[in-house]
Amino acid sequence: MAEPYERYYATLTHFAKSADITQGTKKRAFEYLCQEIAKSMDVSAVSIWLFSPSKSSLSTTCAFEKEAGIFSSGQILEKEKYPIYFQYIETERILVSENAMVDKVTSEMREDYLLPFDIHALIDAPIYFDGEMVGILCCEQQKVAREWSVYDRSFVISCADFIGRVLEAEKRREYEKELQHRIFYLEKESQKKLHDLNEAKLNLDLALEGAALAKWDWEIQTGKVIFSDQWAQRLGYKLEDLDQKLETFQNKIHPDDFKIVMEALDRHLKGQTPYYEAKFRMIDRSGKFIWVLDRGKVVQRDEEGNAVRATGLNLDISTIVILEQSLKQSEEQLKLMIKSIPTSIAMLDNELRFITYSQRWQDDWSFLGTPVIGLNIGAAYPIFVRRDEWNEKFQKVLEGEVVTRDEEFIEFEKENRYVWVRWEFRPWFKTNGEVGGVLVLVENITRRKEAEMKLTQSSKLSALGEMAGGIAHEINNPLSIIRGYVDLIQKNIQRGINNVDTMGAHVEKIGKTVERISKIVNGMRRFSRDSSKDSRVSYSINQLIDDTLDISQERIKNHGIFFNVDKFEKNIMIECKSVEMSQVLLNLIGNSIYEVSSHKQPWIKIECVEDKLHYEIRVIDSGEGLSPAIQKKLFQPFFTTKEIGVGTGLGLSISKAIVEDHHGKLFYDPSSKNTCFVIQFRKPSK
Repeated sequence: MAEPYERYYATLTHFAKSADITQGTKKRAFEYLCQEIAKSMDVSAVSIWLFSPSKSSLSTTCAFEKEAGIFSSGQILEKEKYPIYFQYIETERILVSENAMVDKVTSEMREDYLLPFDIHALIDAPIYFDGEMVGILCCEQQKVAREWSVYDRSFVISCADFIGRVLEAEKRREYEKELQHRIFYLEKESQKKLHDLNEAKLNLDLALEGAALAKWDWEIQTGKVIFSDQWAQRLGYKLEDLDQKLETFQNKIHPDDFKIVMEALDRHLKGQTPYYEAKFRMIDRSGKFIWVLDRGKVVQRDEEGNAVRATGLNLDISTIVILEQSLKQSEEQLKLMIKSIPTSIAMLDNELRFITYSQRWQDDWSFLGTPVIGLNIGAAYPIFVRRDEWNEKFQKVLEGEVVTRDEEFIEFEKENRYVWVRWEFRPWFKTNGEVGGVLVLVENITRRKEAEMKLTQSSKLSALGEMAGGIAHEINNPLSIIRGYVDLIQKNIQRGINNVDTMGAHVEKIGKTVERISKIVNGMRRFSRDSSKDSRVSYSINQLIDDTLDISQERIKNHGIFFNVDKFEKNIMIECKSVEMSQVLLNLIGNSIYEVSSHKQPWIKIECVEDKLHYEIRVIDSGEGLSPAIQKKLFQPFFTTKEIGVGTGLGLSISKAIVEDHHGKLFYDPSSKNTCFVIQFRKPSK
């Protein structure tokens, strides 16, 4: 029963870490998956079928025949030809057929598909992508019927779900590629438009300097306005075609802008502003409108302060306005793109106020509320910005740096939940090269971290299981002692012997024996619990060794191994999670037991040493060391020198990760005469 479970578990774990799947093309990933599934399940063929856009048929994207070792694609199953099969696979989680030739769901494919390929049993599972069924994973047995176990069914469903995640990853890469392309295009467009805008502004300066402007001169009391030739030509007229009066000017103003212009003019005439200025639209002879900047000043007033004469200039700014509108449109396009990105990302200005954010951001952090555009991120999410470290990072980003962290644990006490996140803060730049603000990517990786923690806990329990036999023996012996003393006490009572000293001695020995059992049980309970959320505390290295020996010493004795411990003379304290560090020691001791138990004179020794810079725990055994080839692979996940079924190959890789997470090192010492692993911590600076 255990053998297929372990094989399937190992295959799924391998899939999760395989570069062929995570980094290669979709075609390579599908070929690799089909080949490995066929090998793991020992079936004749494995294929991945995807629906056509209309959902009217399935076609093979990748098919692998194990015996021939070949791949193929392109075979088609029409929905209208096999309605029973399609109806079943679209409504059920899995199709299990142990005799496909007579099965009511699959027998309709007998003549066209089953007989030509000699298929007698199959197991199919739907593939889902973005909540929708997009295809199936099909595992087939040729020549003979086959019973499918519960492990087979669970494995096929898991593989189909994994293929769905491969499709999701492929789609995400396409989105990211398209985003990079669009950002590059928009950056180029923005630079070009900025250049054009600067050119237009330069032209404006030259026009002002060279008097290439439309001029007007207004006699306010009479209403007469003298327009220049350029003023008339700008609107498509000859000067003689226009009446030289205020009404001519007013009639050319766009109706929607008339009130704004006249109010600005009136304020200046009353002396409320130092000059008159208005940006508005004027209607030319063809009926089209042009944007102009009109600016003037009263140059003469009467004795009572009433405006008598004003003069000014009129400039065509249509090109500038169009460029400004185009830039604004480009910014809006960028905001829309960010909203559609399938990643949790937000865009902030240089005051850390929200400009926009993606839908995934809103979905991931909805339990904290919906951020308001223009609101500072600290006001929207106080839990984030109260973290001093994040404030410091934001300031560095505003200075042009990119800061990241692969993982961080955040607990939301008020909301009664926690998350693991991977975050990245990077600056975004304005077209003039200045930092415009911060792009914030905060990805929720809680599911991935929980899976990793389960894997670590599984490795821990595996190590504990290896000690279980010795622990049972260690408990049975004290229980026999207790039973013996209880029998003596009962016999003394039956015989009427009430010697208080004798009875007290028996009870005292029973108490000491119970303490011995309690110590073993407490050690097992402490070691086996989930310690992933424990805080680091100051803990004695000597006590770490004692905690580990509580649950491993009996197994060492049972194998006839001589054991010696040379602890620190003084009590050395380190900041650590004690359960995790005990797991590392237990793994190293367990590896040594396995390797030396067959030696004629086996021994294991733990040495605690220190130098000027480091504290070291050295686990040494009677082995003669490891070859250079093995040393290179020691800490790789799933590498093991143990027999198949004995070790997972995860112990040393997980142990190394734990020690490094505690800012220490775990390494093999090639200079030692015997096999020696070293846990090293740097001494705290004084």
